[in-house]
Amino acid sequence: MKGFLSTCLIMAILLTGCNAAEKPQGNAQKPMELPVIDRVALEEAKGIAKENRRVDEVAAVTLKDELYVGLKVTNFNRFFLRSIRKDVHGRLKDQFPKRAIHVTTDSKLFDELSRLEGQIREDPWGMDREGLKRKLDKIHEDMKG
Repeated sequence: MKGFLSTCLIMAILLTGCNAAEKPQGNAQKPMELPVIDRVALEEAKGIAKENRRVDEVAAVTLKDELYVGLKVTNFNRFFLRSIRKDVHGRLKDQFPKRAIHVTTDSKLFDELSRLEGQIREDPWGMDREGLKRKLDKIHEDMKG
């Protein structure tokens, strides 16, 4: 009986040891991902939006196949916000047909987009992709409502 118990104990230890070696390490670090930011498209989008004479400043952020553009419009040009958004959106859609274009003239959203753009420009490695996507989704939700 002692031989049987010791054999079972040895088998259990061996099986447990083998399973532990096969399990992936839980604390293995994921490779650092850089947000997919197309700087050329970003600068081009800003140039296209700036062509509208009623637009004072432009902030833009690209992430994968989405383009978020904030427009700063002041003084009497604020009476034409809808036509400004429509004009800039149309020009951007013509230039970037495969991207989802989001244009806003809201001053609070413009400030948030310009802050995000500044963070991306100064330290693209420091910004995680999920956090950036979450912030842009919130901005998109605020654009709707």
